[in-house]
Amino acid sequence: MQIAKLLPQKITCILPLIVTCMISGQSLPQIDPPKDKAPLQEKKSDEKKPDIVAQGGGIEILSDTMGVDFGPYMRHLKVTVQGHWNALIPAVALPPLSKSGTVTIELAVMKDGHVRGMKVVKSSGDSQLDRAAWGGITDAIPLPTLPSEFKGDYLKLRCNFIYNPPAKQPQEAKQETKQDPKK
Repeated sequence: MQIAKLLPQKITCILPLIVTCMISGQSLPQIDPPKDKAPLQEKKSDEKKPDIVAQGGGIEILSDTMGVDFGPYMRHLKVTVQGHWNALIPAVALPPLSKSGTVTIELAVMKDGHVRGMKVVKSSGDSQLDRAAWGGITDAIPLPTLPSEFKGDYLKLRCNFIYNPPAKQPQEAKQETKQDPKK
């Protein structure tokens, strides 16, 4: 019963972030591109920066957006994956343990929302946290279909799942306020 009371508080703190789990290559299956497809191509360094980059966690676009506004798509994707991830958050990440960690997963979303080349690129060091983040993505497959105006075959993404990020120190909060008077 106590966990049930604490869960909404903890999820409220975590919800703004998507937490990504990383597990070693032997622990999780890798989702590979079909053999008839060309290998995924990375975005060149001289191309424009990703449209969405969340602070402290979230989803980052790694491939060329070809001028398409992915803002609405990325917000929808984040809500979709986060809903699946929230259901899988292990007890060790909840009070009183509140284990922290970050998992980073890269993947390619095909036009139809299926996923290829999914891999953990940074593990939290805890298999329970890693599995929950991995499941947050795999349980949501097929992901939302890519926008119809996007002419590419896939969109390469990096998802960061952050469990219990450290609270900002009062001094850090003051410095941020001074730098950005709009806050």
